[in-house]
Amino acid sequence: KCDGCLLIGDRALEEASDNPDLVKMDLGSEWRRVSGHPMVFGVFAARKDSDVELVKSAHAALMERLVKFENDLVTRKDVIKSSSVKSSQSVERLELYFGEVINRIDPEDMGRRRAFLKDACKMSNTPSMAW
Repeated sequence: KCDGCLLIGDRALEEASDNPDLVKMDLGSEWRRVSGHPMVFGVFAARKDSDVELVKSAHAALMERLVKFENDLVTRKDVIKSSSVKSSQSVERLELYFGEVINRIDPEDMGRRRAFLKDACKMSNTPSMAW
């Protein structure tokens, strides 16, 4: 029992499906309504002392999978099917979800990120992408 709760990821999808009357706001939808832009739900980041070549290799592997997911129908269907089994969400719901999610941040998004950090978080020196 609590006054409120923020759930993300599979757990949020499951709870929204099981308890739709408890959902007061879909944060992604609300952000798009208020800002007109998609919400960033995840960020690829590494510690400053990480081996840069390993980080670049991991980033390249993730981007390769993303491109394959975006362009190869068989891969996309396999990922959605696997996600459906793991999350107990229907394939149809996940196809809709993956159709709404944008997995890339462009320079305009980075500018908005910096503005948010400066205005909302009072951070004057905001880090940028390393490559």
